[in-house]
Amino acid sequence: MTTLTLTILISSCFVGLALGVLFGAFPLKSTQMTRKQESYGSALSFLSLGLFLALVITKNDWASYAFIGFMLVGFGVAKIPAVHLWFVQRFKIFRPKNMRTLKKR
Repeated sequence: MTTLTLTILISSCFVGLALGVLFGAFPLKSTQMTRKQESYGSALSFLSLGLFLALVITKNDWASYAFIGFMLVGFGVAKIPAVHLWFVQRFKIFRPKNMRTLKKR
């Protein structure tokens, strides 16, 4: 494995984890999302798809698998109730439309 391939693999892991956490921090139901959250979610989706396709087209198979895997891990971590609550309380962009729907944990 060359240094460039290893660098791409590690970078795709970090980027996938970050994007997964961002996806997971948003509300799950679209009825609870604000317009701003919907637009950010669409932009994140477009960015994720573009990065994934770039990895596939450049035949970085392991990096593309790692990218998807780490996105799922990041999403799962962000959906842990304590972590999700921390994101919602700390950053305004992740708050649902109606804060009363957020369960106290």
